[in-house]
Amino acid sequence: MSTSGKAPPGVSMAEIAARAGVSVSTVARVLNASGGVSGERRRAVQEAVTLLTEGAPADATQACAPRTIGVLVQASESSYFDALLQGIDAQLTSLGYTMLRVCGDWSAREEAEQVRALVARRVAGVILPCGVLDDVLLQRLAEEVPIVVTGRKAHGERLRSLSIDNCAGALTAVRHLLSLGHRRIAHIAGPPDQEDARDRLSGYRQALEEAGLRFDPNLVVQGGFLKGGGLAAMHALLERATAFTAVFAANDLSACGARQALLRYGIRVPDDISLIGFDDAVEALSTDPPLTTIRQPVRELGSAAAVQIVNLVSGAGDALPAVPPLELVVRGSTRRLR
Repeated sequence: MSTSGKAPPGVSMAEIAARAGVSVSTVARVLNASGGVSGERRRAVQEAVTLLTEGAPADATQACAPRTIGVLVQASESSYFDALLQGIDAQLTSLGYTMLRVCGDWSAREEAEQVRALVARRVAGVILPCGVLDDVLLQRLAEEVPIVVTGRKAHGERLRSLSIDNCAGALTAVRHLLSLGHRRIAHIAGPPDQEDARDRLSGYRQALEEAGLRFDPNLVVQGGFLKGGGLAAMHALLERATAFTAVFAANDLSACGARQALLRYGIRVPDDISLIGFDDAVEALSTDPPLTTIRQPVRELGSAAAVQIVNLVSGAGDALPAVPPLELVVRGSTRRLR
C-alpha cells in the first residue's frame, strides 16, 4: 500500500472512501500511515485499495446496481445515526433497494467529494442526513443525482427534504421547564451552520418571549452536538457566574456532556439544576438520573427518507408515510423549582 498520502494511479481518494464506507480524511490518514484510525476502518481502506487497483475489473467503481441508494452519514459518537440508518436500510430493503453507506466528517468539501464518488458508483439516488453542504452546492449536486436531505429544508427538481419541527420541539422543552417554575434557563446551542440547531435556538427564544422573559445572551453557549462540546459549554456557563436553575441542551449528547461538567462541580441534577435534552437517543437513559428529553421518531424519519428517495428516482411522486410527532419524555433530570 502507498504511504505517500496519495491514492494509487487511476483511483481517487473519494472512490476509495466510497468503497470502504469511510471519510476521505480517513483514507488520507491510512495512506499516510498516520494514527487515529481504528483497525476496522484501516482494514476497510486497505481492502478497498486492493479491490480498486488489483482484484477488481476495470469498471469496478461503476459496478453498483441501479437499485442502490447511497447514504452519507456523519462521523459521530451519537446513536442517532444508528437508529436513522436502521430505518433507512429496512425500508430500502422492503422496496427492493440496497443501501451503500459512506461517511462524512461534518465538512462541506468532504460531503461533496463523497456525493461525487457515489455518482461515480452510479447509485440511483443519495440520502444526506444532517449535512452541511450549502444550498447552492446541494442544488448543483442534485443535477448529477437525485438527493433527499433530512434535518433541513430544501427543494428542487431532483432534490427533496424531510425534517421535523425543531422549533416546536424546543418550545415544548422550554415550556416544560417554565411549567416547573424555572425562569433562568440556559441553552447549550448546536452548531450555528445547521438549520436544526438554529431552529432549536429559535424555539428557546420564542418560549422565553411567550413567558414574558427577556432573552439573556449570557445564558446561551455554543456547544455543538457532541458530548465534549456540551461539557465545555457547561464549564463556560458556570465560569460566567450567571445564575440559572435549568438548562435546555440542543441534543442528548451535549446534555450528557453538560451532566459530566455539573458532576465535576458537585452540582446535583435535578436538585440544583434541571436538565433537558433533545432526540431521546440511547444516551438519554445512560445518565443518572435518566434524561428528560424531546423524543423524535428517528427510525421512522429514516424510513420516510427511504420512501422519498425511491419515489424521487422512480417518478412515483412525493407521498410519504406519516411520521409520528415529537413527544416530551419526562424522566428524572427535571424537577419543580423549590
